[in-house]
Amino acid sequence: MTSENQPTLKPKDSLASSHSHDRRLSINIYPAQDLGPAVDDSGVSLDPLIQYTEGNNFDLRGISDFLSSSPDQKLQCAALQLLEHAAEWQSTNFTECMSVTFGPVAELVLDSRDIQVHCAALDTLKLFLASPHVIDIVKSVMPRGVVDAVCDDLNSPEPLVQSASVELLDTDARSEDILVIFAAAVSRISSVFPSMPTATQITALGVLEVSAGSSTHELLKAVADTLRFLIQPLSSPLSSPETAVQIAALKVLEAGAGTKDPELARAVKTILPVLTETPFFGETDVFNAARKVLQVGSHNVLIGSTHNDVQKGKQREKKAAFKERTPESRVDDLV
Repeated sequence: MTSENQPTLKPKDSLASSHSHDRRLSINIYPAQDLGPAVDDSGVSLDPLIQYTEGNNFDLRGISDFLSSSPDQKLQCAALQLLEHAAEWQSTNFTECMSVTFGPVAELVLDSRDIQVHCAALDTLKLFLASPHVIDIVKSVMPRGVVDAVCDDLNSPEPLVQSASVELLDTDARSEDILVIFAAAVSRISSVFPSMPTATQITALGVLEVSAGSSTHELLKAVADTLRFLIQPLSSPLSSPETAVQIAALKVLEAGAGTKDPELARAVKTILPVLTETPFFGETDVFNAARKVLQVGSHNVLIGSTHNDVQKGKQREKKAAFKERTPESRVDDLV
C-alpha cells in the first residue's frame, strides 16, 4: 500500500506494535500489513476491517463473519492475518471464540480456489492448531475434509501450497493429540517426497521423526508403512543440500530405532544394511548420524542389530577412503 493511499489514523485506530515485549494482542495494520503469501497489497484499503479493532482488542466474531461474507480475496487474506495474530498472541477472547473462528478458516482451506487465500488460511489454521488451550475444541470442530485437503495439498504442483501443508504438519507435531488427526497426511509424505524442494523435505522429515518417536499407534503405523522411501535419499550421491536431507532422514531412523512398536522395528531393521553399505566417507556429520542409528538399534531387542555392524561400517568407510587416495599418499599413510 502506498503512502498516498493510506488513511489518516486517529489515535483510537492506531494499534501500537509490540510483538516481542507485550503479550497483548496489539498490532498496527497500517502501513506494513502482511496480507498473506505472495499477495500484492497495492491499492488495498483495509477500512472495512477497522470496525473490528479497538485498542488492543479484536472483535473476533465480527472478523469471522466478515471472512465468511467478503468476496474480496485480498481482504480475506487481511482478515486471516488478524486471526493469526489473535492465535499467536493468545488474545483474551481468542480461546472462547475458537469455536466461532475455526469454522470460517477451515471453510477457506476447503473451498477457496485462490492459492493466496488458501495458503493464508493454512497459515492461520496452523497457528490455531498450535494453541495449547484448544485441543478439545479442535477435536470437536475439525471437519474431516480438512485432513483430506492437506493430503491433496501435499501433492500440489504449487510449491507454495505444498510448503504450507508441510508447515502445518510440522506445527501439529508439537502435540501428538493434534498430529494423530493428520495421520493420513503423515503417511502421504513418502509418495510426494521426491517432488519437494530441499527445505520442505527437511521439514517433512522432521514430522516423520516426531511420528516415529511417538507412542500413538496411528502415527507409528504411518511411518512403518512408508519408511523404505528413505533408502533413496540415504543412497544418493552426496552434495551440500542432500547432506542436510540425509541427516534429517537418519534422525527419522534414529527415532524409529528406539521404538517399542514391532511393526516399525521391522521396517527400521530392513533399512539398517543400507547404512553399513553406503560410503559416507568425507561427510563426518552423516557418518556420525548413521553410526548413532546403528548404536540405538543395537540396544533394541526388536531390531537386534549388533555393535559389529558399526565397526564393519567404519572399516568399510576407511577402505573406501583409502582407495580414493593417490598411490603416493597411500604410501605416506602406510609409512
